[in-house]
Amino acid sequence: IRHVAGDWNAMRWLHRLFWLMAAVAAGAAAYGAGLLLAGLLETQEAAVRKACRKAGLRLAQRLVNGDWSVLWLRKRAEWGKTGR
Repeated sequence: IRHVAGDWNAMRWLHRLFWLMAAVAAGAAAYGAGLLLAGLLETQEAAVRKACRKAGLRLAQRLVNGDWSVLWLRKRAEWGKTGR
């Protein structure tokens, strides 16, 4: 991934992939569910978080270890529902 960081087409492809993964995960998760994303380079985190926000996931917690990020995301509960 670092080798293509300057390649605009590769970055656009990665952003689409992040959006697709977030949309699929959010669609499969119950309201109020948690999702753990690990193995992200810190340089990829902003794009992943943006895609997750658009898919209805919100950041609950973040951990960074060197160049790596771990994100704990939650799917917003639907109004008036608890997710049970």
